[in-house]
Amino acid sequence: PRPIHDAVENDHLEIVRLLLSYGADPTLATYSGRTIVKMTHSELMETFLTEYLTDLQGRSVDDPGLYWDFYGSSVCDPKDESGFDILANPPGPGDEDEDGFSDVFEFEFSDEPPLPCYNIQVCLSQG
Repeated sequence: PRPIHDAVENDHLEIVRLLLSYGADPTLATYSGRTIVKMTHSELMETFLTEYLTDLQGRSVDDPGLYWDFYGSSVCDPKDESGFDILANPPGPGDEDEDGFSDVFEFEFSDEPPLPCYNIQVCLSQG
């Protein structure tokens, strides 16, 4: 089995979403012919995968699921646990440094290669 099969079978929705976002193929079956929809153990995982596959295949014009209210994919997350909430503590205007710059990066571009650097080890006992 592939990683997406293991994630579906163990009901790890967050990992399934991650694998799909990195290009995992949800249409691959196992060697025994089981598809990922047949491996689900929860209604939440089955709903997510069914809707995901339906979106991939396209919907007919009269499908009621064609137009839907989008609340973000977080509605599929279990309420009791989640990996990391990226919106938990967004930076605000009060998070800047005294000089007004927060997280300043400096990049140097040049057409010339950088100067060579050498580490010379000095041995005081050999003079």
